[in-house]
Amino acid sequence: MAEKITQSQILSALLPSIAFVGFLLFVVSPGLPSTLRYFVLDATTLPILFLVLSLTTAFVLSGLNIFFMKILEGYIILERFPFFQKYQQLRAVKINQKRMELEAELSEIYHTRREPELDKVNALQNRLYEMVAYYELNFPSDIDDAVPTMFGNILRAAEEYSVRRYGIDAVTVWPRLVHVIPDAYLRRIEQGNNRLSFMVYCVFLSLLSAMILFFISAVYVQMSWLLFGSLFFMLALFFYTASLPTARVYGTLIRGAFDLFRFDLLRQLNFEIPQDSDEEYDLWRKISESIAVGNALGPLSFSYRSNDGQKSFDEFVETDFYAKEDNFGSTTIMPAQLRQILITCFSESELQDLCFDLNIDFESLPGLGKNDKVRELIRYFQRHGQYSELVEVCRNMRPFAPWT
Repeated sequence: MAEKITQSQILSALLPSIAFVGFLLFVVSPGLPSTLRYFVLDATTLPILFLVLSLTTAFVLSGLNIFFMKILEGYIILERFPFFQKYQQLRAVKINQKRMELEAELSEIYHTRREPELDKVNALQNRLYEMVAYYELNFPSDIDDAVPTMFGNILRAAEEYSVRRYGIDAVTVWPRLVHVIPDAYLRRIEQGNNRLSFMVYCVFLSLLSAMILFFISAVYVQMSWLLFGSLFFMLALFFYTASLPTARVYGTLIRGAFDLFRFDLLRQLNFEIPQDSDEEYDLWRKISESIAVGNALGPLSFSYRSNDGQKSFDEFVETDFYAKEDNFGSTTIMPAQLRQILITCFSESELQDLCFDLNIDFESLPGLGKNDKVRELIRYFQRHGQYSELVEVCRNMRPFAPWT
């Protein structure tokens, strides 16, 4: 598999390099001084020069891959210009405002304590779902963490997915996770990364071509070169726009790797499979901290899986991981369903009132946004054995919410 990956990586850099070098030799070189133009276009030297320049450019692009990615993500150069970051934050704020408007409209419908119009509720819930899904795919949860480019925010959202869902620090755990990912899925990730690299190379080579043409236009004062430069600048914008869906696909593959194979890594590290999502979240946070800083922030202790009498994974999933109804009392409302109801049927102000009535400090709940607060509120009542009480209070406040 390593050989195939190497070949695809070379191709992702070589094809743009061939196009760029061909452009230099056959479009730019005719505008060079006559002596230099004769050397470049000489029938003997041209094939050798074309091959050497193409391979050299490809190797340079491959070596600077991370650097180019960081520039396009906005961590280098653009981070010196606050305007770009503020623009991205403004986009995120507008989406959140529309989202809150939909949540408030749904909350008002349920607050009337009369049977809501089913079609209207479903339409609002679908719009809210699509808006939340779009935001989760394109922006980090905390608006302050937004970076100066859309490309960077898409990848940033993918990086923080695992820590929000499972408590897994993606940067720390990923080098371990790749060793338990099956080859077929790993090939898909590598292909996605190569496609993304190809688009990034096209963006920068198009920009470099535009800069060369603008320079020639300034030196020789010819409008034709300026026109060509403008076309290549537009081409760079086209490749950047085309890179965004490619980045989303790649981010989705990274998310899927954590969803599908994190338990394989736990078994490889000799840990028991957690019995519920709360236990899993706490375990991964401890593992991530242990890998990143060791005991620098305090001693960490772990319980490892014993070799005798351990359950198989399939048995564990069937009997413990999903069948936890006894932990929730007599109610059949699962935490995921309650979380969705609290998010869609309660405004943030009403959640603060709910916490006040339950003698909980809303602001002290971990997390930054409404979704995080709701998740931690449910976990608080689970830890204190009062989950059924929370469900009952919420049911009384929103009797027409989708409880069944």
